[in-house]
Amino acid sequence: MPGIIFEIPDKDGVPVSLSESTLLHIRWRHPEMDNHASAIQEVIRDPTLITRDTPGSLHFSRLGATKGKYHSLYLNVVVRYSLSDEGIKGQVKTAYFRSVPPKGELLWMKRP
Repeated sequence: MPGIIFEIPDKDGVPVSLSESTLLHIRWRHPEMDNHASAIQEVIRDPTLITRDTPGSLHFSRLGATKGKYHSLYLNVVVRYSLSDEGIKGQVKTAYFRSVPPKGELLWMKRP
């Protein structure tokens, strides 16, 4: 697929993709996210929290998803889901670091 950085299943097996244009947006708006595409994938596959604050979009989060300078922050990945002829698919809309968990309705939390 041209223009797609990755397509992976989320924790429930729904395919989620990250496009080149979205990755450019993420890097432009959040330069600290440069070189963290693999961490974005890991948070989608294995989050510690999933919240919803708008219909159709979920926030996948994990504390300490990266090493180094940002290890004490939550990596928050926003995924918008839509229905296509092929079924439900997700697309990464943005990703960023936060010092607190994302707001919104808690849908799922990983048990320790």
